[in-house]
Amino acid sequence: MEQKLIITEPSFRLRERGRTALAGRWKKTVTALLIYYICLQMPVIMLDSLFGRMRYIGGEAVHVGSGLSFLYILLVTGSFSFGLMLYFLDMFRKKDAQPSQIFSGFEIYGRTLSLGLLMMLFITLWTMLFIVPGIIAAIRYSQAFFILADDPHKSAMQCIEESKQMMWGNKEKYFCMIISFIGWIILAMIPAMIFSGIVQITGYSNYFIVQTVTLTCSLGMLWVYSYIYSTAAGFYEILKGNSEGETYTPGEY
Repeated sequence: MEQKLIITEPSFRLRERGRTALAGRWKKTVTALLIYYICLQMPVIMLDSLFGRMRYIGGEAVHVGSGLSFLYILLVTGSFSFGLMLYFLDMFRKKDAQPSQIFSGFEIYGRTLSLGLLMMLFITLWTMLFIVPGIIAAIRYSQAFFILADDPHKSAMQCIEESKQMMWGNKEKYFCMIISFIGWIILAMIPAMIFSGIVQITGYSNYFIVQTVTLTCSLGMLWVYSYIYSTAAGFYEILKGNSEGETYTPGEY
């Protein structure tokens, strides 16, 4: 049975590892994330603009997305997630990571699609019980795409099971690590929040323009996401035993 590691390293040191890995690579990393978010978000905005519809809920007009955009997300999220995790793993390991790796998941489309769909299914089922179990499930499976990026020959269920094992005893630490970015997230979202307020006051309703400008106003998040994903890659490396960090092995004391 594989030995389990429990990470005890404080969040500020985990973040420091993420920043160190990004040194000299910020421009390339932000470019990779820009490609990732454009490929995921712009088709959804266009499909919802063309095929979505307005509904009145509680006397207010609400734009309801189309089934086509939902289908698009189902079909491509796994492949793009794989490419993103592969990029950050290579970057953290000081390899020649390139933004074009964002598309590498489509080379093993069957595996990335399966993993993406299974994770969505499991997280959704847990969320239907309550929000907290859904969050715990998302954290439990958080290493799955890193595992697949490390070994593309593994099956979707193998990645999910290995992620569950790796995150045993580490879910609280992972949650605290992500929460520690909340200040940066709020700061980066201020332009989008201001624009949202302006839209509410003016009543402007062109869905495509509103969503596109909102996405543009959120571009500051690319730097924050770079920081978060780099730190997450470092977290995975410690769990794998590829990087030194403060840990303990259950039962060793």
